[in-house]
Amino acid sequence: MRFYHQAAVAEMARYLDGRGDTTPVVACSAFLNEYEDFFRSPRQTFPYLLRRTDLSIRWFDCRDSFVIPSGGRGRVMLLDFDPSMMDSAISGWVEGSTPVQDDLLSDGTLYRLDATSLPAMDALSPPPASQVEWSPEAGVSGQASLPADFDHTLEFLGYRVERAQRQAGKDIRVLTYWRAIKPPPMFLVGFMHLLSDPTHVVAQHDRQAMLYDTLQSGDVFVQLFSLTIPDGTPPGQYRLSTGWYVGPTHRRLAVYDGQTPRGDRLMLQEITVRP
Repeated sequence: MRFYHQAAVAEMARYLDGRGDTTPVVACSAFLNEYEDFFRSPRQTFPYLLRRTDLSIRWFDCRDSFVIPSGGRGRVMLLDFDPSMMDSAISGWVEGSTPVQDDLLSDGTLYRLDATSLPAMDALSPPPASQVEWSPEAGVSGQASLPADFDHTLEFLGYRVERAQRQAGKDIRVLTYWRAIKPPPMFLVGFMHLLSDPTHVVAQHDRQAMLYDTLQSGDVFVQLFSLTIPDGTPPGQYRLSTGWYVGPTHRRLAVYDGQTPRGDRLMLQEITVRP
């Protein structure tokens, strides 16, 4: 009953209305785009419950993503969400964050985040160097510089591959790091491909891990992709590639080198499929 009546959403709205704090808010929900006759997503119902209009709330699914508001400080709302559901690659922010205790809130639903002084956030910081190359259709070859500009909307900051050598049937996990240049379009979807050659996709993961149009300029976000290597995939060298498309039209975001478009994806490091 609490879930279907969205009691946690109502509690959070009352809390935010009763406090003058303007610290940015990022809200975690596993039901970002749910829409049924008897249920609306928290994003859809929140404007009916929150009276103040000076808070821009970023919505994300913290099972496999995380948002750090511009400036590194924010308040993280967990709406009907068990932190044990977070992937281990994402959950480090909980350690050292300060849970907010208030009579209006259930315990463990709101945390204060300071990414600038939280050692456990190291895993959510982009690595100092990542192998990134232009795609074959870019018109140039070789290493692409970071941050890489996607449609003057998102910047690719880098990535980490959990294990670069895997057997067929196993997962490849890639943690990617991005920054919003401006609020992205609605229905944006990220993709990660495993390629046997530039045109043949062996495995892929397409994911809308947050409502990207709720991001603000300067926000940094982390998104995990997990690709399963199909059984029977021959041993050898394969390459990762990544990019974005807008869901309804499948229009991909172009990658820019300054003001020059260079295709619509970037090539990442090689993956070895072992016997």
